[in-house]
Amino acid sequence: MSQATLESDQISQLLKSSTWLNLFLAVKLIAGLVYVYFTGDIGSRWTHFVLPFIWFTASLWVIWHTRPATTRRVYRVGAALVVTVYLIMMFYFSGLLGPSTCRVSSI
Repeated sequence: MSQATLESDQISQLLKSSTWLNLFLAVKLIAGLVYVYFTGDIGSRWTHFVLPFIWFTASLWVIWHTRPATTRRVYRVGAALVVTVYLIMMFYFSGLLGPSTCRVSSI
């Protein structure tokens, strides 16, 4: 039975990566706490504060550690099209896209 051993280069890469991740988490945590301190608003539920924190960190970790292979141009254009349609749908359903429903009353 063979055992996998970690090379010193792999260990240093892991330490470097975890150091940057921890620094990033600390900066986000401080920014979030400063926001809560000054506004007093953590949201209607604490999950509204925590879930974006987790998703944003996970997304950046994936982007940092993924090295995509080069593909044909048609695949990149197709991926860009899917992302564009997805973002437009998200903007529309969140209310960011379209006319404002806010009314300004004159005094």
